[in-house]
Amino acid sequence: MSSLRVVVKIPSSIYPELVADLEGVPLRDRAERLRVLALLGLREAAGRKHAHDHPLAGGCSVPHDQERASRKSPAEKLISRLVDTL
Repeated sequence: MSSLRVVVKIPSSIYPELVADLEGVPLRDRAERLRVLALLGLREAAGRKHAHDHPLAGGCSVPHDQERASRKSPAEKLISRLVDTL
């Protein structure tokens, strides 16, 4: 089984929600919490990509990209950039 080692610094000024969440998790469990959050983010990103491919699915209208980007938090903007590279 292969593995990947990642060392991450999470600035509270940029990701206050994430830092607050991780502060409530025991130190040894934080890496697992990040893995779970990353997987949830990937699933959400895949769902959004699918919804973007089919904007009328579910009867929802999709706002213009510029309007949607202006309302995003820094974390959401980062996720969007990462999704766009998939």
